[in-house]
Order: sequence, then C-alpha cells, then structure tokens
Amino acid sequence: MKDSTIKIVLIESTFRHDDTLKKLLADKGYHVESVARIDMAIEKIMNNSTNLVISRNEVNELTGFEIFKILEKYLRNCGIPFFLVLESEEREDLIIGLEMGIDNFIFHPYNEISLNYKIENQLKKKEELYIFTTNHFMDFFNSSAVAMFFVTGNKIAKANDAFHKIHHVCSSLMVDLPVDTIFNIRANKQNELNFRRFQNGIANECHLASVGCNLNHGCSFNINFFRGNHINAGVYFAELLPTVNTEIKAGSIAGIQKINNGFNEDNIDFDDNDDTKPRYKLTKREAQIFEISAKGLPIKLIADQLELSERTVEKHRANIMAKANAKNMIEAIARYKNKHN
Repeated sequence: MKDSTIKIVLIESTFRHDDTLKKLLADKGYHVESVARIDMAIEKIMNNSTNLVISRNEVNELTGFEIFKILEKYLRNCGIPFFLVLESEEREDLIIGLEMGIDNFIFHPYNEISLNYKIENQLKKKEELYIFTTNHFMDFFNSSAVAMFFVTGNKIAKANDAFHKIHHVCSSLMVDLPVDTIFNIRANKQNELNFRRFQNGIANECHLASVGCNLNHGCSFNINFFRGNHINAGVYFAELLPTVNTEIKAGSIAGIQKINNGFNEDNIDFDDNDDTKPRYKLTKREAQIFEISAKGLPIKLIADQLELSERTVEKHRANIMAKANAKNMIEAIARYKNKHN
C-alpha cells in the first residue's frame, strides 16, 4: 500500500461510468478524487491538494490536450505532473503530447504494473527536481556569506543578505528585474553565448567570468548558475563571486568560521536509500571541505582557510560530489541534509 498522503486528481466527465482506473489507483493505496470541472482541478492544484493530475482524453467536450493547455501554467508553478489517458498508443498523439510537455501517458486497457511504475517514477523524479525548494537549502541560501539569488522566468525572484551587503541596495528592489539588466553579460561574447545556452536549457550549469554589474559600477563578478535537475529551464539559482579587483566592504563575508581540524570523518556519509549499497563516508579532509562549502564559501576562500591549493580543493569537492551522486556541491549539501533530517 502507498502512503495515503499521495493524492491524485482524476479529471473525467460526470457521465462516465467506467471506474476501472479509479479503482485500480485506489487499490494501490492512492487517494483519488474525481473532478468534472476544470476550475475544480485548478483549485486543487493551487491549494497543493494533489501530487498528480490525470485527465481522460475527452471531458465535457474538451480534449485532453486542451485541458493540459488550460492547466499548464498552474501545474508548472506548483511542480505537479500531468498524465493523459489515451485509448490507444497513437503515434501522432504521443508526439503532440510530448512536444506540449505532458509528463506521461496511460493507455487503455490498463497495465497495473506499468501504471504503478510510471506514478512512482514520476513522483520520485519530482522530489529530485525541487531540491532548491527544501527548507535545508533555503537555510543555506539565507545564511550564506556568498551572494546568491534565485531566478524565475529569467528575472530575479529573491536575493540573499550577502547580495545586499555587496551592492548596498535592498535586495527586494531587484525583484522582477531581468538578470541581463543587472549584469552586463553581453559585454563578453563567450559569456553571452554560455548564458544563452544555459537559459535555453542546453546546459544545467553556467560559469561566467568577470561580469560587470550595472548596480555597482566598477565591480565585476564571476557568476555560477545552477539549474540542477529542475524541470523548468526558466528557474535557476546563482552564486556571485567578486573578482580579485573588486573591493568588498568589511563585513560582507562576515560569519566565516574556522573549522575544527579534529572533525570526525564518520559524521558525514551518503547513501541513496538502498540498503543493498554501501554508504560512502568522507575522508577527514573531504569532511572539512564539505563543512566549509556548506557555509557557502567559494573555492578560493576554502583554499586560503585550509592552506591548500585551489586545485586540491577542487579535487576534494569532485570526490564529495561523486560520493553523493550529485552534479554540483549545492546538490551534494542538500542530499546530505535531507538524508539526516
């Protein structure tokens, strides 16, 4: 039986008498609620009252594709997947649905094993996609000594206090400003190309060198953009690292603390919730670097603090990411904290 908190909204006509799908889902332990009106489905989505929306292909004179287009912005904003029920595996319908962004399809007659696998896999994928929204990551974001910001729809959605300290402006004033309005990304052709590739979802990480800031003339920054595994190419996270020639006011990196050299390497380990696989523990040095990285410090400051070369720090961070099965340090930190809370 599945966790009863997993809720599914099933959009189907009031006059439909085939309860096979609903019964099949209920037998698997899912809480299924049928709705016949689109506004009711929207209400469930906006109230976070569902984990998944499934729609019949024809509901009250609307096709499943039309229903998806109506719901799409609400689904994407709330991170809720959408499945469409099709009577047969018509190639044209599949192509259209995939191009539109429909997450998956359910075919009639229903295959119990396939149906269950699709739902479990999609919900697991959703958990991984929204790593940047966890409480642990937001704590890291808010308390970090490194300037950071979130972007939604290619506009600044939120900036942390460290960003405010560097630019001496209220971070709320930057909300809804486009990234390339604040930062002079177009001044360098390679930076512009890398950023456009990132914006269009071709790459999930982007590193821009010596980017000028229109809010703070005379300052330049190295900017690291991360999307992780987020489903929406327009939602991403960035950290801002001043270049060597940029003067940082006193206190802008306040809160940097020395790490205890006696740190116990047994305190940090990763696994992937599979008891058949071993846990991967960090070495003492990796644990030190992990702890400092979790405070939001860039490689250069970590290297200075531990009296190591930047290349050595990069090597240890690469080992940490490999052990955490993460694509970057942000994801590694979130994976560890999620596992131990």
